[in-house]
Amino acid sequence: LRHVAASPRKATSLMEARDHALLSRHKRTKKRQINDLRTSNKCEQTTMANQQRDVSSPADLALRIFHENGHDALVHANAQRSIPFVKPTEARIAAYTRETVAAARTQSVEQLRALHEAGVSFDCCNCFGESLIAMLCRIGKVDVVRFLVLEANVSLLLRDDYGRTVFHDAFWSTEPRLELVDFLLQHVPDLLCLVDVRGHAPLHYSRRDHWEQWNTFLQARRSLLHPKIPKTT
Repeated sequence: LRHVAASPRKATSLMEARDHALLSRHKRTKKRQINDLRTSNKCEQTTMANQQRDVSSPADLALRIFHENGHDALVHANAQRSIPFVKPTEARIAAYTRETVAAARTQSVEQLRALHEAGVSFDCCNCFGESLIAMLCRIGKVDVVRFLVLEANVSLLLRDDYGRTVFHDAFWSTEPRLELVDFLLQHVPDLLCLVDVRGHAPLHYSRRDHWEQWNTFLQARRSLLHPKIPKTT
């Protein structure tokens, strides 16, 4: 067979194509190495930042602000006895019906206002002291909570048989309920630090990744952290 030599132009094209492929490969490899290095550095920086940034507990901050405002925050059971909590009664338990709970969860404030004017009581709880308004705090219905307190005269001085208050329910959420907690602080700031039977203050129920946000929130509302509830003897 006769060997046919490639033309100089074709050979040059092949070499250029090979060189281009090698150069492209080199660039892709280099880019991948740079990206890997950036990712590694970012991970290391994030790890170091998390280790160096020790976010303090908002529960501790709340106690400190009360103290700096010249007050001892109410924390333990002996202090809680001075607060006139509303206790479960037969009338309040009887008013805690499936229909009332469903209405509070699903209906608008206008519809609830009409029910209230028709004689429906929203100041109710079950036999364990778990109140309707606490449930609304837990699901974040701030507009309904505001209506019940300001128009339907429902008390916020409530706690269940585990010692949990409306603040415990307000902080027990996947996202910070800033507007709701702000409203509660305007009315019952005394309950902010009360612990339940397990020794947990409301802010202990907040997620750790929300602590920094809650600390900022509390610092901005220092003026609200003063006792407000008339105490019983």
